[in-house]
Amino acid sequence: MDSTPPPTVSGTVRVLQIITLAMIFGVTVFLGIGWFQPLAPNANANPQAAISLLLAIGIVMAVSGILFSTVVVPLITRAQVSAVANQHSGGTQAADSAAKGTETESLDTRLLGIHQVAHILRLAVLEGPAFFLGFVFMNEHSPIALGLALGLLAVMAAHFPTTLRVERWLENQRQWIGPSRSRS
Repeated sequence: MDSTPPPTVSGTVRVLQIITLAMIFGVTVFLGIGWFQPLAPNANANPQAAISLLLAIGIVMAVSGILFSTVVVPLITRAQVSAVANQHSGGTQAADSAAKGTETESLDTRLLGIHQVAHILRLAVLEGPAFFLGFVFMNEHSPIALGLALGLLAVMAAHFPTTLRVERWLENQRQWIGPSRSRS
């Protein structure tokens, strides 16, 4: 028996890996440019100074991005999986008629699509604040901005997709959908 994953899983994982690396690399290059950028003459060069308005905005963006990626994205994902579960369980008439055009689409393919969108959304809400903090670092050379941007990059890297992670996610969704089929 062949133990390689179905092509849809491996293809999705490859796409997500490329997207993840590209998003991380973009922020990393931007931070690298900021590292070598000379401090503007009118910039706040006093590290003892109070937190600037830009840095405060960056901190709020970073906290919001982390909360959004860990709370809101999973809620959106669960709602999408619930919709798929309702369609597969024979749900409502509207769900059945909406599913007619996608009869050939397998459950796994639909779930992989949900996972892919959720992953990209999770990274995007972290990448935006990381870029903004990179901008703050570039303008103010604030070690706090650099540290927060690197922290966001670490969170993004922690979500790096692997075949095992995606297969486990798929299995969890299949198990969650399984009982929902008997709820109808």
